[in-house]
Amino acid sequence: MTSKHSRSALLVVAITVASSSGCEQIRSLREARAGGGRATTGTTSAAGAFAFDNTRATQRAMDSIGPHQQRLVVTTRSTAGRETRAVHTRLHLDAEHIRNELETVDADGRPVRSMVARTGRAVYLRDGDQRCSGALSAEAAAEPFALPLSLLPSLRDAAAAGAESIGTEATRRYNFDQSALRTRSAARAQGSIWMAVNGGWVVRYSLRASDASGERVWEYTAARVAAQVDVRPPECGAVLEDVPAIAGATLEERTSGSLSYEATRSLADVRAFIAQSMAPLGYTQRVVLRETSEAFFLLFDQRTTSRLALVSAEHERGTTRVHLQIAEPPSAAAIASAQAAAAQRPQPAPTLPPAVAALARFLPDRLGDAPAIDPPNGTSTNMFGMRATMAMRNYRTSSGRAQVMLTRGDIVRIARSNIASGPSDRQRAAGSRATTLAGLAAAITVDGDRATLQCVLDNDVLVDVQLNGPGAAGADQVQSLAAALDLAAIRRAR
Repeated sequence: MTSKHSRSALLVVAITVASSSGCEQIRSLREARAGGGRATTGTTSAAGAFAFDNTRATQRAMDSIGPHQQRLVVTTRSTAGRETRAVHTRLHLDAEHIRNELETVDADGRPVRSMVARTGRAVYLRDGDQRCSGALSAEAAAEPFALPLSLLPSLRDAAAAGAESIGTEATRRYNFDQSALRTRSAARAQGSIWMAVNGGWVVRYSLRASDASGERVWEYTAARVAAQVDVRPPECGAVLEDVPAIAGATLEERTSGSLSYEATRSLADVRAFIAQSMAPLGYTQRVVLRETSEAFFLLFDQRTTSRLALVSAEHERGTTRVHLQIAEPPSAAAIASAQAAAAQRPQPAPTLPPAVAALARFLPDRLGDAPAIDPPNGTSTNMFGMRATMAMRNYRTSSGRAQVMLTRGDIVRIARSNIASGPSDRQRAAGSRATTLAGLAAAITVDGDRATLQCVLDNDVLVDVQLNGPGAAGADQVQSLAAALDLAAIRRAR
């Protein structure tokens, strides 16, 4: 896993431990992650007193029932009137399909949702309010959270209160007060625990405890779920495990909806491989957005799902760099936006489609000291509700050639996602970094001799500046080239 994912796991652990109660909770978390301990079941004495020992909590009792979900809500109310709430959720299908979530609030009282999920080799992470990101990983990354079950206080001498049915589950109920709490002293406490008759697992746990500092409430439930539930949340784009890379590919990276790699193969070989490998996945080539002797940019669509695939490749010095991005079907709002934009077309330039001409007017004859070496060019498509409008121009700089591209339409969502996810470890080592442009989030990516800056302006125009030649040394230069654009005019464009 990347260091970014490692930091995510540490953050989640810190948040979770902070929301648990006392050293006993921290010790339970350590022991549970170490894999030790026995099954979390209770014992009943001859006199009917029930003991629930949760100091070495494991999932053995829960795992024995198959796919299930646990949910724990811990609410703390101070005597000063402040209330905080932490919601721990775990969806467990089997050892390879697990999702853990934590909903809490930050220091300013704003809600924060964190998540880590594993499905096969793919791991998905969300830190706080950040966008969900996924990548392939061989590590067991779905365990940085404390298990909801492990955060329940242990009990002794709880009193039998009869049989109850919770949903379709037959249970035995036990009631207790503050004298039964093993791990936390409280002036007053009242609670109940419901144990499954079949399997001895905790179906429900309810506790309200108070002392001089305030009140804390635990509400825990567990239930069986269908085996076909998807542990990957719908907002997390699937890691592209099924899309093949060409034989001999290197520097392969697979993330949410994205695949990139390099190969010492000709552009024609890669072009033929893409066409051959996309067909079995149900994708059909719909349009060539750009194609030269050095690069191509293709749009595919998958009719069964309406997904779109953007494939770009560039050949330079014997190496072809390939990037494939899957875009989910556009929303009804995006389609309506495309239709509204089509009704406001400016007068076309002689050689450009109208929508491209509207953007091309913002590509100047010079970028600082860099003169343009060709007139604006580009393309415009509108199919299956997917807009793509691109205006491009090339410039000559002191250190190499620069290309500026302004893009508008639904494809901009892909760039926004990439900017939000941040550079990978490999990209960061090459000099890539997060930055800002015109007060908005931007990303500088360094790949070989090329430095690229991308920024989505607040009117959904993507500024894309590529500088070929200096590589990492051109990272600052590519930002100055982008800043030389008339960004205020571009941001006003409609």
